[in-house]
Amino acid sequence: MARRGLHLLVAAAITALLACCGGTQPESDLCLGVVCDLPPAPACLDESTLLVFLPEGSCDPETGDCIYESRSQECIFGCGDGRCLGPAPGVLALVVPERTLLYAKTSGLGDSVMRAYELKARVAIQPAVILLPEDRQEVAAPEGWIERVEVSPGIEAQPVADSVFVREDMDDLGGVGLRYRFDQFFDDGEQEHYLDLFANFPFADGEPLDPVVVMDPERMSIDENWHGSVGVIGQGGAPLGPCPIRTDKNPSLLRVDNGDRLWLLFDEDLVEAVFERGEARRQVDDYFDLAFTVNHHGFYPSFFVLLDDPLGEIHALFIDEFGGGEELYYLDAAGDVIDSQPYSS
Repeated sequence: MARRGLHLLVAAAITALLACCGGTQPESDLCLGVVCDLPPAPACLDESTLLVFLPEGSCDPETGDCIYESRSQECIFGCGDGRCLGPAPGVLALVVPERTLLYAKTSGLGDSVMRAYELKARVAIQPAVILLPEDRQEVAAPEGWIERVEVSPGIEAQPVADSVFVREDMDDLGGVGLRYRFDQFFDDGEQEHYLDLFANFPFADGEPLDPVVVMDPERMSIDENWHGSVGVIGQGGAPLGPCPIRTDKNPSLLRVDNGDRLWLLFDEDLVEAVFERGEARRQVDDYFDLAFTVNHHGFYPSFFVLLDDPLGEIHALFIDEFGGGEELYYLDAAGDVIDSQPYSS
């Protein structure tokens, strides 16, 4: 009886090991070779709501069927024939249904040995319905629809001038239809930045396949009907998208000589920081308030932590092991160093 129990225990352990480490069990795998990339077509739930499915699904191991996540989309001009209807014949529309935050990250700049900490940008866009007549070359953008452009944690760039949507023929871009490009330039006092947004309207038989493009951060890429980028003029940029979501966290504790403690939590990038001074505690888990990089050899990391809730004069923390050794720098609201302390890990 004990031996049978042992056999069952070993079998259960092998099954768990195979499941954990990518092995296969003797039973047939219904999802083996199944690719879920053909979602159901959009459908109207009612006169003003469209149901759309994400382009990539997952396979149900019990049935082998593909499952696709769906979301409802409000149709400003009504829903019919499985799509959001346009405002009027000959008019297209770009819809921002709610306040939208877009993010981008590029590598830091530096010489062949050292890089500055990673560059991040965050763009806040206000809700808007932008009508784009097909026969107009330019359409003025709504005033203030680009709410703000932050080009690094704590630094906001100001628009240099108003901008417009410019119509382009997709025939010249390898497709059939119209594309509207929005360009605007921003200045943070030291550098000029650009913001590009594109709304694509594919056509078939002289008519738009969908006269309405809805701004959805989860469906934002050059292959979708809208995409964009942000960057420094003359230095390139990076594509915009939703805020990255991290799950696993590997903590590292830094003990500062003055008694402060700083936890840095990683999941490839720096994803969270916890700073303690006596009984006071600040937790920073906003992707945009954290920055991390190493030099190209993979050593000498740099860290930047912006405290949304300052602790006295301390507004940010900075570590640059390459340039300053194992020192924690305390920064004020202007970004100036007000103190530095050695630490150990």
